Amino acid sequence: MSLDKEARDRLWQHSLHEDNIFNNRVNFFLGFQSILLAVVAMLIDEIGSRDKLVAVLIIVLGLALSVLGWLIQAKQKRILDLLKEKGQEVFADYLEMVKRRKTGFFKNLSVTWILTNGIPITLILIWSILLYYILMI
Repeated sequence: MSLDKEARDRLWQHSLHEDNIFNNRVNFFLGFQSILLAVVAMLIDEIGSRDKLVAVLIIVLGLALSVLGWLIQAKQKRILDLLKEKGQEVFADYLEMVKRRKTGFFKNLSVTWILTNGIPITLILIWSILLYYILMI
């Protein structure tokens, strides 16, 4: 598919913009989740009946935000995948680089997949384990 220079520039800028949004969301998500985990750790350290309720509420919040973050990142990954496909049609050098990345030891490893699915799934497991622990003490 052949596009004029302006259309190619817009496509490239759109791809960079969406990639930037993806990475900013991952960073914010991890930062916020880390703060919530630290608060729960402090509450567990000095657990009382009132602290237990607060800890449960924060854990449920963390769990809900993990699921929500996962859905948001999955949608953003879909946008990135569509732009990647379009970029491969338009930019021959980009297509060649994508083909080269699919060789070697890490050919099946997708960092975007890990950031989209692996981190939220891990956090959902952590929050679930913490919820179970808090409810059992």
